[in-house]
Amino acid sequence: MLEDAALALQLAAQVRPAVWLQATAVEDEAQIAPGSTRLGGCPDLPAGVARPKRGRYPDHELRVKPHREDSVAPDGRWRWARPKQVQLFREEAWQHVARIDSTFSLSFVVQINFTEACCAGALDADFPESGLRSVFYDLPEQPWGSILPMPMPMPVR
Repeated sequence: MLEDAALALQLAAQVRPAVWLQATAVEDEAQIAPGSTRLGGCPDLPAGVARPKRGRYPDHELRVKPHREDSVAPDGRWRWARPKQVQLFREEAWQHVARIDSTFSLSFVVQINFTEACCAGALDADFPESGLRSVFYDLPEQPWGSILPMPMPMPVR
């Protein structure tokens, strides 16, 4: 129980209905109807629409700087490691720089069919009643908190 009444009122004002997604494993992705809500696997993209790609981050130089430094750091930085481990650390740093420098397709996380979600119960009035939202993520870089452009909801056909 909250003892601060003002905080309790503030939290109560922010309460919204929610939909709980419960995943069920399938042997073959073909068992899932196109346009259905799914977690992982392959997204249902319209014909001619490519998977979103990650380009260069606005803070690119800040992201690569520590890895470039690690790749050329003196052995003293890793005095606790064996020479082979130091070489591995340097190689991993260069690989990380190469990943950050490259453009590649984002990892598919989930697609949500809003019609299915609305069948679960009452939701906010501004919650979409139809369409499909696909969410992609830069898994190798994991930019928590970054705002990446996401595709607009696509109609279910």
